[in-house]
Amino acid sequence: MNVKSLLVCAAAAVAPLLSASLAHADDEAILLRHRYEKDHPLIYRTTAETEQVQAFMGQKVTMTMKQTDVTQRSLETVNEDGNLRVKSENKQLLTTMKSALGEYKFDSKVAEREKGSALSAALNPIYERLSGATLTMVITPRGEVKEVEGLDMLLADVLKDNPLGAQFAGGGSKGAARLSQQESSDQLPEQPVKKGDKWEIPYEMDLPKLGKVTGKRVYTFEDVDKVGERATVRLGVTLEMSFDLAIEMGGAKVTGKMSVSDSSGTVHFDPKRGETVSKKAKYTISGDLTVDAGGNIIPVRSDQTQSVTVELLEKLPE
Repeated sequence: MNVKSLLVCAAAAVAPLLSASLAHADDEAILLRHRYEKDHPLIYRTTAETEQVQAFMGQKVTMTMKQTDVTQRSLETVNEDGNLRVKSENKQLLTTMKSALGEYKFDSKVAEREKGSALSAALNPIYERLSGATLTMVITPRGEVKEVEGLDMLLADVLKDNPLGAQFAGGGSKGAARLSQQESSDQLPEQPVKKGDKWEIPYEMDLPKLGKVTGKRVYTFEDVDKVGERATVRLGVTLEMSFDLAIEMGGAKVTGKMSVSDSSGTVHFDPKRGETVSKKAKYTISGDLTVDAGGNIIPVRSDQTQSVTVELLEKLPE
């Protein structure tokens, strides 16, 4: 028997043992922690879809947006405090949008860019910077994103005098960068958990030029499970969050509150490798806003549906 056959047989023997050990999670608590290895980069494809309907003065305006990015994350070092410095490289980026301002598409694999519209003028410089960008994140073993280094400086000049682009980039602040990256890094409990256990992760963050975010994510250890042949624990996640908005754009001021009215999500986490294998989440966000345009006060009802899918890939897609 050659070495390769020995490895295959060994893997086949270990797989049922791991599944059997996880099957005891009903009565034995498991410590869940994120792990990264220098020689084992993680490749994630994240797809976010948004549909927004705004109603004002007897009209309805709809905006749809879909963004897919592929990032490769690898461990740089472990800090003295045990936090992980992780290099995140954007390998692919595709964005499509339909709104009252027209249609827009950005594909990092295509050299030619759309031009001649308000959306292309505002967004092309941002996506050009993000496409192929390499950032460093500081993440705790529990999954809290403590810092995203370099994103604010990367976008500073292209967001200057670009209020439309700033909205799509969350203002380009460090807080917005952390909030964005946190979506694909779920936070794990401090103590070992077993089936039925819950934990909460509170949020409170000021976003310059946008407003303030407060709320929490609630996780539940639902059961042991599998993704393909990979043993996982299945976590349910719901989001309770509100956004106090204060935005100025083109001489107009937008204020009001948006809140999550409905949410659901499922995360599959591999406790042996310390890796998120997959995630699906959906949120409904609604609220009443006020637009002050040169003293003209316009009430606006805004309703959004957002869905997020995160997949761990074996290799970079073509």
